[in-house]
Amino acid sequence: GDLHYHTNLTEDMVEFGAPLKSTLEAANSMGLDFFCNTDHSYDLDDKPGSWTETDPELEKWKESRKEIDTLNLDHSYSSFIIPSEELSLHNLNGMNVHALILNNKSFLPGAGDGAEKPFHFNCEYNTNNIYDALDENSLCIAAHPFSSVPIMQKLFFKRGEWKKSDIQPVKMVGLQILNGSLDTTFFKSILIWTKLLLKGERKFIYAGNDAHGNFNIYRQINIPMVSIKEKKEQMFGNFRTGVITMKDKKNILNTIDSLRKGNAFITSGPLLKISLLCNNSIYGMGSEIITNTGLLKINVQSSLEFGNIKNIVIKKGIIGENMESQSFTIQNINKYNLNIKLKVYTSKKCYYRCEGEFINKEGKKNIAFTNPIWLKPKR
Repeated sequence: GDLHYHTNLTEDMVEFGAPLKSTLEAANSMGLDFFCNTDHSYDLDDKPGSWTETDPELEKWKESRKEIDTLNLDHSYSSFIIPSEELSLHNLNGMNVHALILNNKSFLPGAGDGAEKPFHFNCEYNTNNIYDALDENSLCIAAHPFSSVPIMQKLFFKRGEWKKSDIQPVKMVGLQILNGSLDTTFFKSILIWTKLLLKGERKFIYAGNDAHGNFNIYRQINIPMVSIKEKKEQMFGNFRTGVITMKDKKNILNTIDSLRKGNAFITSGPLLKISLLCNNSIYGMGSEIITNTGLLKINVQSSLEFGNIKNIVIKKGIIGENMESQSFTIQNINKYNLNIKLKVYTSKKCYYRCEGEFINKEGKKNIAFTNPIWLKPKR
């Protein structure tokens, strides 16, 4: 699924998206199981037709929830929508950051960087108190947490970045580090994430595109009344979060449960999944198992579209050390699919994760990264 997408409920002087129904039809046609309509909190509480007037009755938000419920009950679609919002909230330094709020039953206000009122930067929530407002079956994920903020946005919107202290709360399940492009920010984010893992943090990674109705090309206002910019990035469904569920896949609660547990991977198309076989049980991504050893199973599925397997790398991180090690590597096997089992052993608390790289006949690179499986040795 696509965890970060804006519909036409995101509507202001520079941003706009596509209708919910049109997006669901696009998702259905491209094999996307679900998407999250993470529309801006400062747009969802506007009066219909206005981007500056707040509606205390929340007509726009309420009508959108009714429409999502109706579309999700339509059996002509195999895809579904997870009702969501992109909340503006403060980090612990008082700067505005964004969080993806998935499946919360009530609207959460946040207008600190909406520019609806000049130099109004206040937010109702911050990265410490947001969890008190969340339902049991909702999720909070840091949106593009390590993206650099342009100087003008810092000055006029008081935007900042997620810091380690903002990420540490247990209920902050993870980080949407893939945001529509395999750019330097993504690879920087992978390095920051692995440093967090090595320090003992259990945070999962997710993917989205931050598309604003961009089905095959990114098109957005650059300078109001002056210019529009276009690029082949941040397109709907281009990068995805693969979610492993054991039950009905067209089910919001099942999907939320797997996302919360980290039984997921990020990808530009291929499937990449790891699991651990030990103690006569199978443990999925995101699990922590008390064991010294087990069989690590790697399942890879690609296609003509996404390309042959170029590299599969198993990485091991020992908690407290400074760097991961490469436990196993496969290169240029000229196959679309792969299923292997590797015996692993550890005497220290550690994790295993997997990275995959794929190349199709046109030379396009595709990627997939799993969430870790943690091993805690028996004493």
